[in-house]
Amino acid sequence: MPRAVSNKLTDAVIRRVGRPAKIMEIRDHIVTGLLIRIHPTAAGNVTRNWKLIEKTADGKRRPVTLGSFPALDCASARKAARELRGEIVTGEADHVSKDNDPTLGQFIDQWEKTMSATGRMKSASKAAKALRTAFPMDLKVRAITRPMVLTWQAEHAERTSPTNSNRLITGLAGLLNHAVELEIIDQNPARLGNGGGIRKLPENPDESRFFSAEEWAAFDAALNDAPQWFADACRIALNVGCRLGELFELPWHHVDLTGRKVTFAAGTTKTGKARTVPLNATATRVLTERRDATGGSGLVFEGCDRRTITRHFNAVLEAAAIEKVDERGRGLSFRSLRTTFGSWGYLKTRNLVAVSKLLGHSSIAVTAAHYSSLLDDNLTAVVAALEQ
Repeated sequence: MPRAVSNKLTDAVIRRVGRPAKIMEIRDHIVTGLLIRIHPTAAGNVTRNWKLIEKTADGKRRPVTLGSFPALDCASARKAARELRGEIVTGEADHVSKDNDPTLGQFIDQWEKTMSATGRMKSASKAAKALRTAFPMDLKVRAITRPMVLTWQAEHAERTSPTNSNRLITGLAGLLNHAVELEIIDQNPARLGNGGGIRKLPENPDESRFFSAEEWAAFDAALNDAPQWFADACRIALNVGCRLGELFELPWHHVDLTGRKVTFAAGTTKTGKARTVPLNATATRVLTERRDATGGSGLVFEGCDRRTITRHFNAVLEAAAIEKVDERGRGLSFRSLRTTFGSWGYLKTRNLVAVSKLLGHSSIAVTAAHYSSLLDDNLTAVVAALEQ
């Protein structure tokens, strides 16, 4: 197998390699799948061929030869790779480029197809879905400015959380990096980092706000005047500990009311691993009533507008006379239902391993980081228990 390395490919770098002892492949850092294969021959010469590696529908690698170096230099190889990739993905030559001034929606569609062709279907689809719901799709890519991105960042943080806002802006930055590579724009207005870039908002995973028993009682009572689908979503989230995305992508055939368990498929979870959670009496009752009312086919929350979650949540908070932000600056949001599930679960059982598994965290260290304040509060009790 050829020795593979990754480098910032330039014409000078390729020339410096000379004649290697065995076949070498150098991957390009700009265009995914592009590489140059340097092959020493028995006659003492060396060939340098550009290859574009694509993945077929059955997952196999398909190398496409673009030409040889130096007849095809780095810039020309990248251009050829992009043009060929557009043909591979769309079957035609009208893929987005600097000549057709695409909207953000058109560019996301083409980017998703391009990533899918390189075998990154799952991550590309997930990112594209988040971007489509977060940003205006009819806006021209060239019209996006840094002040505009800063406004979006602040608005998303206010509506959801700093963590979610940072995730969305990071996705937008990666997408617009691709637009720079295709020469659609000269500079990335969502570029992250210091020195003129967009700075991520401060996050504090240790400051996890959760409902007190009294707050939840008031909130649950106020849910009776909210839309039924929203009330169902809140009650299920608190009793199952699922994320919003997991809940709204849950199909009925993954709900086992007889066995009293629900399974979140690998494609919907943050870790990419399937997770099964037992259903308590409340969750079973709510899901049974929802199945009887909706017919129990398709998605559990088929046709529900998740974009109105925050508006409904804040309205119920107000009706229940619950302060959205406490004296420590910690706010309540739909995500707090999941946090409440984890917090109450730990406080009642002191079993962090079980809570971590139910929440679907990648490791118990992640759970400990999110619920460190609860662990600290338990230190005195642990020491007291050691007294003879």
